[in-house]
Amino acid sequence: MGAGYFSDTSATLPTITAMTRFVPPRMQHAERLLLEDEISGFFSLLKTKWSVLGMRQRIASVRDHLFIYDRLDDADLTVQTQQVAQRARTHIHQQHFQEQAIAVTTSWMRRRLGMAAYDVQLSGALHLLSGRLVQLAPGEGKTLTIGLAAGVMGRYEPR
Repeated sequence: MGAGYFSDTSATLPTITAMTRFVPPRMQHAERLLLEDEISGFFSLLKTKWSVLGMRQRIASVRDHLFIYDRLDDADLTVQTQQVAQRARTHIHQQHFQEQAIAVTTSWMRRRLGMAAYDVQLSGALHLLSGRLVQLAPGEGKTLTIGLAAGVMGRYEPR
């Protein structure tokens, strides 16, 4: 068998002592834009994932409040609605008060209209209260979502 690939390594090793600093390769303008788009897309995806996790926590908070409010009778729920209204009028733009206001309004909606809000509708209403635009697919309950957010803003927005 002849001389192998690794038989004489002294001739194949590069000398790195002459390199004093790293010089990045020059990129063409199109390559740079593509790389910037990929990095931007990665951070956008990361932000979206965090946003989804945060929204799941907010929906869980609404469901926790709703669990309590659905067990109250009408008189107790009226008292609770007034208490939430007093606190929410000054703090409606804080997430915690938005969640309470959505839960109280959803409880009344369930009692009076017989309609229960799904998570996608609660999420849409919370996004609307936060000043964002919402796009829902056909059949996901746009009317209920907008009605829920409008009911909260009409009842709890400072006058």
